[in-house]
Amino acid sequence: MNTEQFEIVIIDDNPKEHIKDNLRLEFPNATIEEYTSAKKGAEYIFQNLDKKRIVFLDYKFGANDWQGLDVLKKIRNKTSLLYIILMTAEIVNIKREELIELISDDGVSLISCDEDYEVYIKLVEKYLSFMDAKLDCVLEQWIINHPSDKDKTYIIEGNKHYSLNDILCEIRNQTSFGKEVEKKMLSLTVHLLTQSKEDIQ
Repeated sequence: MNTEQFEIVIIDDNPKEHIKDNLRLEFPNATIEEYTSAKKGAEYIFQNLDKKRIVFLDYKFGANDWQGLDVLKKIRNKTSLLYIILMTAEIVNIKREELIELISDDGVSLISCDEDYEVYIKLVEKYLSFMDAKLDCVLEQWIINHPSDKDKTYIIEGNKHYSLNDILCEIRNQTSFGKEVEKKMLSLTVHLLTQSKEDIQ
């Protein structure tokens, strides 16, 4: 049983209760949000990009709704930090160019809706392990462990003062400032490691 805190968003016009029940059982500290409309589910994500999140996204929706690939593209236009599990009952019917596009995104997994629930669990566990090595998740954990630091100003850019919470939001929203800070923080980490030659254990 995994007790890590994060959010699971399920966007599926025909949700499978046993999948949700097993996710709740395996990840009791996860918050689960569910949407049967692709458009409404995507809008929720766009309004809450600053959360640690894994998205279960159905591939095909009704004719009057957005389709799964549309949602995926819209999410990727805003952020590259979310992990997405794309579910479909018709993998063999996916167009070749769409399949190539999906395969090229290492933050996306494509699975059959009929997969056993253990497959879903293993994917969530895999993405959680990836998140532990991501800058935004490491920064979030630092804030949780050092709550007195979260509102202090750490970066001043023009007239704007950024706290750790502000920096986290900028990185997760993948703003131009957030991307630049992310790049500089990673470069600084490598620099400190190579200069100090300290044991990182």
